[in-house]
Amino acid sequence: MFIYPNEYFSKIEDINIEFLQKNKIKALILDMDNTLINYKKEMPKPIEEWAKNLIGQGMKLYIVSNTNKKEKVKRIAN
Repeated sequence: MFIYPNEYFSKIEDINIEFLQKNKIKALILDMDNTLINYKKEMPKPIEEWAKNLIGQGMKLYIVSNTNKKEKVKRIAN
């Protein structure tokens, strides 16, 4: 079984609450490295604000990562 995307976005911040609600999406599963944080291991302010906005509107965000550094994941999740 293969899963193919129905939508494409240039950057994560382009995914807005209106799109998610219209498509009855209640949660997002997000990769941490190079999606939520950049190559410098920092979360850019626009992404942080985007995440807080979605969470504030009831969206659930889940982080996945192939890293074995629990503290790194915990820091980004907080």
